[in-house]
Amino acid sequence: MARTRTDSLDSLASLDSQVSSLPSGPSATESEEELQRLQKEWDEQVEQFRLIVEVVALPFVGKWLGRRSAYWLYKRWLAMGWTASFFLGETVVRELLSIEAWFSLY
Repeated sequence: MARTRTDSLDSLASLDSQVSSLPSGPSATESEEELQRLQKEWDEQVEQFRLIVEVVALPFVGKWLGRRSAYWLYKRWLAMGWTASFFLGETVVRELLSIEAWFSLY
């Protein structure tokens, strides 16, 4: 038996109604579960990054800054000794001495 054009259109219409009755996307529970899974992954990655910073980066930076400042202080101590210039700076000491000399004139 040959199919007529009307039969083909009827079958297409019924197929179209079946397809339109199917859910168009994931259900609400599936999307909530997906969001929860993604949030859990994000939290784990943030925690891993925090651990890397705390365990590797901060000690490395602290060690580097400590050595730099110790080298600078030792070099300053060798040049000036334990004088007022070491603690206050040469410019401040010069200014204080000039003020003291100015007051001693009167």
